[in-house]
Amino acid sequence: TITTGNTATTSGTATGIQPQTAGPVIGSAGTSYTISETAASGSLSNYSVTYSCVDTSSNDASVASGTGSSFQLTFPSTTSPTVVCTFMDQPSADLGVTDSVSGSPVPVGGQVTYTLTATDHGPASALGSTLADTLPSGFTLVSATPSQGSCTTTSGISCSLGTIANGASATVTVVASVGNSVTPGSGYDDSVSVATTSVDP
Repeated sequence: TITTGNTATTSGTATGIQPQTAGPVIGSAGTSYTISETAASGSLSNYSVTYSCVDTSSNDASVASGTGSSFQLTFPSTTSPTVVCTFMDQPSADLGVTDSVSGSPVPVGGQVTYTLTATDHGPASALGSTLADTLPSGFTLVSATPSQGSCTTTSGISCSLGTIANGASATVTVVASVGNSVTPGSGYDDSVSVATTSVDP
């Protein structure tokens, strides 16, 4: 096991590969080493952790990869290998959406209001949150108003909601008018989805 003198601590809020490294250390072919990371503060439970190891002396040939913050690496027996292992920690956020409608049933020419609520169920903040909504056939969009971020309506309804904190919500209020082709009493179901650049389990 690699222990004393082979640790490094990253700091700051920058994204991407950090400059701090642990090592180098001389390895022996066929020997198994434990490589792990821990959170200097807080908990790694808020993140989806993956790792990958490549041999830079062999055109970055893959040596090991997987999920988790600790793993066993068997040092390769190739000629003079140089193994570099990287952990990737991505925020994990369970982003969900609810859809409620008011004003129905309405006559032809009337308006119906949809309230779309994107909620982050954690454990981390949902970064780069987006929402998309498609109205039923025969309905015409009047307005789409987000509680944060912005919406475009050139092709359907597409909203950029930004970061939603753990336990918080962002709403989009959509108003639509009912066209002549809509059968009275028919459904008012739209189609809504959300996404985040964080890992959504």
